[in-house]
Amino acid sequence: MAAQTHRRKKSPGRLGEKLAGRLFSENRTRAGNRLNDEILAISGGSRDAVLAYYTAKMRKLLIAGGIALAGVIFLLVRFLITGSADHVEEIFRPDYGRPGTQEELIVRAGDEEKSISLEVGSREYTAAEAEALLDEAEKELKKVMLGENESEDAIRRPLYFPKQLQGGAVKADWLTYPYGMISDEGVITGRPEEKGSLIEIQAVLTCQSSERMMQTAVMVFPQIVPEEEKFWEEVDLAAARAEEEDPSAPSFHLPSAQGETALQWRYDREQMPSAAFLLLFVIPVFVYFREDQRIHETAQKRTLALQLYYSEFLWKLEMLLGAGMTIRGAFNRIASAESSEEKKGDRRFLYLELRKTCYEMKNGVSESAAYENFGRRCGLPCYIKLGTMLSQNLQKGSRGLVGILEKEAVSALEERKNAAKKLGEQAGTKILFPMIMMLVVVMAALIVPAFMNV
Repeated sequence: MAAQTHRRKKSPGRLGEKLAGRLFSENRTRAGNRLNDEILAISGGSRDAVLAYYTAKMRKLLIAGGIALAGVIFLLVRFLITGSADHVEEIFRPDYGRPGTQEELIVRAGDEEKSISLEVGSREYTAAEAEALLDEAEKELKKVMLGENESEDAIRRPLYFPKQLQGGAVKADWLTYPYGMISDEGVITGRPEEKGSLIEIQAVLTCQSSERMMQTAVMVFPQIVPEEEKFWEEVDLAAARAEEEDPSAPSFHLPSAQGETALQWRYDREQMPSAAFLLLFVIPVFVYFREDQRIHETAQKRTLALQLYYSEFLWKLEMLLGAGMTIRGAFNRIASAESSEEKKGDRRFLYLELRKTCYEMKNGVSESAAYENFGRRCGLPCYIKLGTMLSQNLQKGSRGLVGILEKEAVSALEERKNAAKKLGEQAGTKILFPMIMMLVVVMAALIVPAFMNV
């Protein structure tokens, strides 16, 4: 029974591998498939690499499809809940204080229909309703304004000055006199006297066109700082003193203790914002489409590398043949001379094809066919020409081959110089936009202070 249950389970990886197998079998027989040809070229002709690529791609497609399906189900449920009636007779306004809405409607008159976009504003209160809301807001304000203070005659903690009351229906603007003792948020910012300072507070309540002023007076005393808050203020002050002690020093030490309490410091790393979670839905789709682009970019890089190192390969081949070595021996020598740096660099594409050719000859493929296969796998006209030339010289004899290779190497070197010049021009074009952006920043740094001082 457990075995049957196990067989029924299908993970995205196993399902992706099954779909990739079918897709690969179809694409394998399709002639001229650019993507498959590029994967085969990059991997040195490995069919397993093509299957592995499609498996990974199908797995990502299934993940992205599951996310999209969940989104469609959510939208469908929401549509069913909010209603899909064809006939509308009444539209409800948003409550007061809420933003208006825009309704897209279709009106039918006789046999004709027309689409209408209707702006629906929020509901407005009547004069009686506005006055009632002001009354309730005034009662609410008397309850919440004191905050954690017990009486208007002994204010030692911040007051609560709300900007909105009654669910946003009533707006409140605050004024205090003398100015500077209490901020607009209700925080005690001044230095009241020990015996207390009398502060007048005015709150202007507004509901649509109706206004009401509420006045009161409070006695503000110096704040009572709890021991815990006092401790942290002293820690903050000690750290500030350490920073100001020697401004010319390249670094400074944070205090290791405050009183008898040991302190340990670390950087406060910002948490990932909530908006970043959207990437969890965007990344799978982006990566899926990015996979093909990555293969195309690697294939272009391979083509460019084969073109640039063609002259270098010809010089090595010409020198080895001139020293009396056979073509097969020269191929084996060059392929086996690959260094660790060349394995990581762009030369690896050329050496991969050379090793593939040596492997074919070692496993029974004729030398003539191996050289022609080498040219076809490289895909460039110069390599195809070289493979054909090497194959024909095996049949006709290698007399004059060294001279032909030398001329070909000289011609290839000129083409490499031209390609290098072209790459240099492209590099200059790519850095043009960053240079323009730097110019804009410099101009802004010079112009903005000038305008501010005018």
